[in-house]
Amino acid sequence: MLPKLNDTPKYQLTIPSSGKKVKYRPYLVKEEKILLTAVEMGDFTMMINAIVDTIEACIQEDIKFNDLATFDIEYMFLKIRGKSVGENINVNGTCTNCKTKNEVSINIDDIQVKMVEQEKKVQLTDNVSLILKYPSYKDVATSSATASAEGDQQNLNFMFDMSLNAIDSIQTEDENIKASDVEFAELKDFVESMSTAQYSKIANFIANMPSLKHEVKFKCTSCEADNTIVLEGINDFF
Repeated sequence: MLPKLNDTPKYQLTIPSSGKKVKYRPYLVKEEKILLTAVEMGDFTMMINAIVDTIEACIQEDIKFNDLATFDIEYMFLKIRGKSVGENINVNGTCTNCKTKNEVSINIDDIQVKMVEQEKKVQLTDNVSLILKYPSYKDVATSSATASAEGDQQNLNFMFDMSLNAIDSIQTEDENIKASDVEFAELKDFVESMSTAQYSKIANFIANMPSLKHEVKFKCTSCEADNTIVLEGINDFF
């Protein structure tokens, strides 16, 4: 029988949203093939599913992966990728002065999720409030696929779906109603009955969610002008 290679977790990372420390191993050739296929297909849902499958294979601990926020998934994958193919990644930055493309090297260990304190309880009326949560990667992938299929309204529909997914519970004077216990149609009607000011409280929460974000400064190799680019989201780092 041939020996097993590289199947033991060797490294440790911290899940941004929970602070939980987990051990992981680099991804292997079998997982890299799936990732590359997803990238070549150019399908966001396929790519995010391939990333999550890779994370599940590399982190052999009891985690509810479906509940992880998108920024958790992005950060965890980036850390695993760093130990798999190298801790430096190259990105292209276009000079704002002369438009020359510059290849810039970034150390993955320098990239972090900036966690911001957000109030998760928002008041809608004197008697009704919401407890909000970060939508999971699964919510985002599903909503993105649905919105893309609907054409011109995709951004509006995506934000609305995210608003539904961000509601953890609805609190009244008498009870705390879990959104997961409410029929989808009823929850949809509830959100659609909000005023613009009420709905904006959910939209602002989503807009200000933590994200995988990194500022890169570089000097143009052609005109020597100083430049800054901001990378955000897994596509910018993949």
